[in-house]
This record gives sequence, C-alpha cells and structure tokens, in this order.
Amino acid sequence: MQRLRPLFGRRRPELDCDNPVPWVCSRGCRRYGSCGDRRASRCKPCAQRHRRRVRAVALSGATVAGERSYFLTLTPTGDRVHCKRRGCDLAPVCGHELCPCTAQDGPDLADWNASHGKRWNHFITLLRRVAPDLQFMRGCEVQDGKRRSDRRGRLGLHDHAILRTRHALDEKLVRRLAIQAGYGHSIKLDDMQPGSHREAAYVSKYISKSADARWHVPWRADVVDVETGEVSRRLVKARYRTWSASRSWGVTMAQVRAEAAVRAAAIVDESDDAERSALLLLATELGAVSIDSAESPPLPS
Repeated sequence: MQRLRPLFGRRRPELDCDNPVPWVCSRGCRRYGSCGDRRASRCKPCAQRHRRRVRAVALSGATVAGERSYFLTLTPTGDRVHCKRRGCDLAPVCGHELCPCTAQDGPDLADWNASHGKRWNHFITLLRRVAPDLQFMRGCEVQDGKRRSDRRGRLGLHDHAILRTRHALDEKLVRRLAIQAGYGHSIKLDDMQPGSHREAAYVSKYISKSADARWHVPWRADVVDVETGEVSRRLVKARYRTWSASRSWGVTMAQVRAEAAVRAAAIVDESDDAERSALLLLATELGAVSIDSAESPPLPS
C-alpha cells in the first residue's frame, strides 16, 4: 500500500478525521485512514485522540502502591537578573543576595529553548542521585502569557511532570537541583492524592497546543549551507518533544494503540456487514495485527 497526500477538508463518513489519507495498491484498490496530525489547528479529531492516548499513558503510572507521587512544574530562567528579596525590583544595585538562576545579561530564549531537552535530562540525572528509583511522565507547555495582565507570553518552554518514587522529595532541594540544571527558581512541587486523575489530565492538556506552537517558539540551531558547507547559527522551527516518560513509568503509547486495535477488532467481529467496512478501516488504522483471522491479537501485558 502506498500512502498519498491527505485530502485536506474532505471528510469521509467512516472516519473521524478532517484530512483523510488515501492508501492505494498496485491493483487499484483504495482505503482511507486518518491523518494522525497532533496539531488541533490541522485536525481537531486526531489531536483529541492523541491527547486521550497521552492521558492514558499518564494515568497508567501516576500512582503505585507503596510509592509517593508528586506534581512538579518547572519554568525557564527570568528575563533579567533579580535578587532573593520578594518585591524588590532594584537588582543588581539593591545590595541583596542575587538569585543564581539568571545570568547578569539575562537568557537568550532561543538558545535556552534549544537546550531545553538537555536541561531536563540533566535535572532528572541530578534528582535520581537523591531518589534512584524515580520515574516520571512529563508534558511540555509554551508560555503564551494568558495569565499575565498584558497577555504577552515569552514563548519559553516549561514542564509539568508527574514524579513517582519511594523517597520523600523536598521543594527546596528540587529547586536547588532545577537551578543547577539551568531552570528558573520558580518551581512548584505538590503531593498527589492516590487515585487522582487531575494531574494526568493537566499534563496531557497542552499537548496539542505545544505541537501547534513549533513555528512560533524561538529556537536557534546550527544550519549547514549545502552549497558552501558553512555552518551558521540561525532561528529555525522548534524541535522539542511535547511529552516524554521514563521506561518504567507504566504502559507505553504502542501498548495503548495495540489495546485500542484489539477492541476495534472485537467490535468488527460483532458488527453487521453495513458497519464492518468502516470499523475494519478503523481497526487497521489503530494497528490491529490480523483482523480477519479467527484469533484476536493478544492484549499487551
């Protein structure tokens, strides 16, 4: 089967997708699948479906018996150098102790965003020295300024993460490690209640918005001129991951998709001929291994 370009704005009655993708074979048969776009501005049904899957991944490891769960928010460094005295705007000439999270000249947000992934990995490495069994599920949000009075956002990347460990975490310690990894001093660490779904919903809430913002987020990277071979530092499309999870967090996205495919295949087997064609396409799109066989694919462990 060969995948063709999406049919933008031409919905199919059997698919919940704004931009269906035709698949054709050498014999001329044609099927349609969803575009799978994670940007709500391009395809709202596919973006919502992906967000629900991310939420399922987040819920799978949010709370485990015998372990503590925390909800952590990390922010970029400030716009300018500042002191540790609350309400003081005279830094660095105020004479108070300066906050180490921001350099004297302030951050270059395009370079800071480009190093965001490395800073997160550094932070997790530092935190696992304190809690070696730490597992995490992280969602990335773009500062759009909706909570500011002027409604102007810096478009910096900040993280909302669910942490799970047997060790007790202290906010002062986590703040010190975050500053050491290159984050700002403004963090928030809250204990999670067992069985709470609110944090998982919050982590997955901004997935589609973050995917839509890649062209707007300042991001500087090395660009190679293919004619001259020269390397220059330029602003490019942002390349950040909208979410990530540790390997031992819970179920993976592949397992979520496989379980959805098994359920879709079961629905196909119980449907009449009128519904079978549409459900067959849905099950194939979700990744069912063998829909027409008598044996259903095994559920993920």
